[in-house]
Amino acid sequence: MTSLPELTEPQIRRYARHIVLAEIGGVGQARLIAARVLVIGAGGLGAPLLQYLAAAGIGTLGVIDHDRVDLSNLQRQVIHRTADIGVAKVASARRALLDINPEVAVIAHDERLTADNAERIVAGYDIVADGSDNFATRYLLNDVCYRLKKILVSAAILRFDGQISTYKAWQGAGHPCLRCIFPAAPSEDAVPSCAQAGVLGALAGTLGALQATEVVKEILGIGRSLSGRLLMYDALGRLVRRDGDRQAAGLPDLWLAMKSPEGGISVIVRAGDYESVHYALALAAAALAVNKPAVLFFTMAGIRALIGPPPALDDWARDAQNRERGVGDFETLLQACVELGARFIVCEMGLRSLGIDRAGLRSRRSLHDRRDRDLAGRDQAGHAPGFTCKIIRENS
Repeated sequence: MTSLPELTEPQIRRYARHIVLAEIGGVGQARLIAARVLVIGAGGLGAPLLQYLAAAGIGTLGVIDHDRVDLSNLQRQVIHRTADIGVAKVASARRALLDINPEVAVIAHDERLTADNAERIVAGYDIVADGSDNFATRYLLNDVCYRLKKILVSAAILRFDGQISTYKAWQGAGHPCLRCIFPAAPSEDAVPSCAQAGVLGALAGTLGALQATEVVKEILGIGRSLSGRLLMYDALGRLVRRDGDRQAAGLPDLWLAMKSPEGGISVIVRAGDYESVHYALALAAAALAVNKPAVLFFTMAGIRALIGPPPALDDWARDAQNRERGVGDFETLLQACVELGARFIVCEMGLRSLGIDRAGLRSRRSLHDRRDRDLAGRDQAGHAPGFTCKIIRENS
């Protein structure tokens, strides 16, 4: 960033509610004014993200999008008006942002982000916020930001679900990038688009506002970063799941669920709570039902939940509710996963052990009589009760 500017009297009045916050103050606001942020996409996520960043006083806002405003965009892309239909999205966004805050310098990149122009464009900014809607762009940004050592705040939405994380893998251990978890991008047809599956308009506002918050936090260096953590938002059910935060009492520690290149799904379960395991089984069973592969990675805590004592009464009550919604109870899902050939992989950390043995897993019900035998009782070959999979220790 450049040297910090002196705040003018109008700026002190405009940003007064920031300045009175001890975590921001006048110096913090000056940092926001000096910051340069690139937003990828002026669509569902980019619209609220850009508006809040402009209102916050980000001094230079870049926005890249090659699309034109369409009537179908207006249900969620609140930065555009009906009068803007047919106009370049970056032009429409620039008009709206200058209406909000005329002091912001808005740089409109009316082009598609590609491997040929990505480094040139990204190099001119401090932080990148990704609101794109395709895997190719997400992986391209991941790679470019890693090479240029730029912080990347990335979000995605579909139907009633959203997720957000921050990537700055160049800072070393504890800061994974997208490829650290899934080395290759899935095919574009592996996950339906918003046009195919739909998306709740207000959900874009929720995730876009969260992105703006994380961008501001990264500029100011305040609070706890989402680097190394994934926040998942479920508008219809449990509102927030936040992986990587084991101190967040009552929140499932489901690491990530994502389509694989083969059109199947990989799920990593780190915690030992019933809800995370049930959710993982439901995702895997849905893929297997349409002849797609499914791999479930369990840590030791996750395995204890899978083969341990029967869940409490409230969990069985939740099973009944799930059956009514067509989700499937725990027993049925587990049996379906086993019979349809899901791969169950066990490792102590749950991330890197991609090539270990296929597990032979029997039904949870048949393992209830083993509930007094914890994994500490596994045999000399390292096998847990009821499993024939390899236990891996990851030291790196």
